[in-house]
Amino acid sequence: MLEETKKLIERQVKDGFYFDLIDYKSICQPVYLWTNENVRGYQNLFEGKKNALSVLSSGDQIFNMLLKGVIKIDTFDNNGLTEYFTLGLKKAMILKYSYEEFLIKTKKMCSSHDNPAMSLDELSVFVKELLPYMEERYAKFWNEIVEFNYKLQKNNKKSKDLFDMLCANNIFSLNSLKNRNQYLFSKEDYELLRSNLLKSTITFKLANAIDLKNSFNDKYDLIFLSNILNYFRYVWQDNWTIETLIDYINGLDKIEDENCDLLLHYVFSGKSNIFTGAQVKLEEIPNSSVITFSGLLQGNEKMIVIKK
Repeated sequence: MLEETKKLIERQVKDGFYFDLIDYKSICQPVYLWTNENVRGYQNLFEGKKNALSVLSSGDQIFNMLLKGVIKIDTFDNNGLTEYFTLGLKKAMILKYSYEEFLIKTKKMCSSHDNPAMSLDELSVFVKELLPYMEERYAKFWNEIVEFNYKLQKNNKKSKDLFDMLCANNIFSLNSLKNRNQYLFSKEDYELLRSNLLKSTITFKLANAIDLKNSFNDKYDLIFLSNILNYFRYVWQDNWTIETLIDYINGLDKIEDENCDLLLHYVFSGKSNIFTGAQVKLEEIPNSSVITFSGLLQGNEKMIVIKK
């Protein structure tokens, strides 16, 4: 993943643009720094769960799971950079910084017209201070990435921001972060997360959501797939039907325990027809229920839940 990330940085520095689109075919692409879901709207579904399987992405969902007491979490993603960003950098920031410090530092990661990007020297100090809080392989990765980025850009009149190059949505909004994430809602919530993080077991596997039943062997009482149906529609193309989806759901039975809840898909406001080109309603998915909550920006959003 180190060499792939270097190429991702080098291409953007030399070509003078930022990647801001999802490339489902790439195992190394910009990561989501923050979730765009209202996790607080469905976080009660995490309560009482002990052993979860979750897509990793920004990590916000697993940090909210930890807050609710889910301390054994296996994660996966088809973007390998998520592991190093979330379980390396972001986790280290939580372990090192107080609530107030974390918010200040994350704002510095999100440059804007009134929030200048870190200089190359500032970036080096920022990352190197986090290295002692990372597992050895993550520390080695970030140390080499920062040094590579420094050498690549040190003679440039204006350097490109590393986090702009590695993140797809590095926009800082304090109200949005608090409203979407319980672990950032208050100092007390954040401190509870830090405590639970020290007691947790979190693993990562580079894996495709399409093939979860063959990628994992454990039995889970919670499986979280975020807004995965958008990806399924891309992969299945003309085979994107209710029958294909039901076959997929049934195939997960081998990794579900008897009390498993499958959080199948997050439906953003205004996007209720997830089966484009097929006349299918959410209610046609067997054993499903739909949790509805505020979308924060406008309208209601939903989580489709499949109970074992």
